[in-house]
Amino acid sequence: MKNQQVNILLDALKNKKLFYEKVYDLTLDQNILLNDGKSSKFNIEKFEGYMQSKETYINKINDYDEGFNAFYDNVKEELHLNMQTYSEEIREMQGLIKDLTELSVRIQNLEMKNKQLLDATLIKERKEISNFRKSQNTISAYDKVMKKVIPNQSFFLDRKK
Repeated sequence: MKNQQVNILLDALKNKKLFYEKVYDLTLDQNILLNDGKSSKFNIEKFEGYMQSKETYINKINDYDEGFNAFYDNVKEELHLNMQTYSEEIREMQGLIKDLTELSVRIQNLEMKNKQLLDATLIKERKEISNFRKSQNTISAYDKVMKKVIPNQSFFLDRKK
């Protein structure tokens, strides 16, 4: 009976690792998108899509965390009392927890890089918007001036002397 519960813990950790890998892959896709945005137009819709997908996986990870902790509380005494019996499963769980920790650190490092790239991209986008507005204001001002100068008359330049 308890062996079944230990296997459920292992399965939870394995699934959690899969979700962490998905989050890492999506974070890597965001990084690629941000790096591509340096040379071309930044695709905000695609970036937001990655964020939404990551949020889904992060919610699943949190659900697994809660379930794992609750389940572990039920079997931890059994595991401690029978460490020899469950030594293989305990080693496997420790390995999975180590993998999860490493993945978490990799994700955090990549997220920091992405934040810096996103900040730089947003500054670039804001400058482009500002330049566009300045151009629009210049055109508008030119139109206003030209409307004040003798309306509806054409101007010719006589080059003859």
